[in-house]
Amino acid sequence: MSPFTEITSMYISVPYSQILHEKYVYLIIHQARSILKTLPNVNHINLSNLHHIYIIGDLHGQLADLLHIFKLNGLPAVDNPYIFNGDFVDRGPKSIEIMLLLLTAIILYPSSVFLNRGNHEDIMITARYGFQEEINSKYPNCKKQLIDLFKDVFSWLPIYSCVDTGKSNIMIVHGGISTRIDLEQINSLERNRYISMILLSKSKHVGERLTKDEQAEYLQVTDLLWSDPDPQNRSGCRNNDNRNIGCFFGSDVTEEFLSENNFSMIIRSHQVK
Repeated sequence: MSPFTEITSMYISVPYSQILHEKYVYLIIHQARSILKTLPNVNHINLSNLHHIYIIGDLHGQLADLLHIFKLNGLPAVDNPYIFNGDFVDRGPKSIEIMLLLLTAIILYPSSVFLNRGNHEDIMITARYGFQEEINSKYPNCKKQLIDLFKDVFSWLPIYSCVDTGKSNIMIVHGGISTRIDLEQINSLERNRYISMILLSKSKHVGERLTKDEQAEYLQVTDLLWSDPDPQNRSGCRNNDNRNIGCFFGSDVTEEFLSENNFSMIIRSHQVK
């Protein structure tokens, strides 16, 4: 039995209220963060010699869903890769357990498990939608340290993934795109600077806090994490009035982006269907 199988089995068999001891939580987070820091801003995944990859979006603290996915499709392995496309936390009751499973997976299978950042991997969002409250209830004696550690882990998550199937390239991103996305710039920016997109978007002094280049970076990262296809099928890009952050993008924007960046398609999450 592999270590990951043992950990997954533990979550299935232990009482639902039981939590992992904090010393193991620290161990997992620190080791996974060390790996995340070495990764580029984009996960490059070559499927030339593989037949499939599973892409999972918006787990939102639902551990039962993740365990069911593993039951149906098998655990992560060299020949069974997964991309988890953001929004691992908030709303559901088991966000910590999901994070620990995913971080353990990248420790054990760094070439087969890939994590993209979602808009909920943000210190301001987790304060509002439940993750920080969950940490407080489960680990009250070390809540501040764990919140700070997860904040840092979130900032080191890659921003998107590029899957090379051998015939075409596919972009996997949590939110969406816009007309201002420059992937060369995205691929080279210091992603860990952006611990919260909300803090900057709500500031009245964004222009004073960021240089022109930094503001351009910030807006692009925001678009990748927060944007949606235009619900009215309009062309071009416009402000995302539903979320007050990111943009709505039209099908013409998608077609131009695919052509310019040599992608055959974009796979995204972020919305309930």
